[in-house]
Amino acid sequence: MPVILEKENEDIWLNPDIEANQLHNLLKPFSADKMEEWEVGAAARDPKNDYPEVIAPHKSSRQRTLF
Repeated sequence: MPVILEKENEDIWLNPDIEANQLHNLLKPFSADKMEEWEVGAAARDPKNDYPEVIAPHKSSRQRTLF
């Protein structure tokens, strides 16, 4: 599982002088309330497509139903 950090902890995580045991406090579940999700196009599956637009929200042509 990847680690998702709070913005204020990024500098601590990237500091090469921090002891590994000091980083353990940062390894905690990230609140689902702070996460967003959206559908992206098929281009996002190819690592050659390394540009910001590849993760832009994609309008699906498929109609979705609840059942």
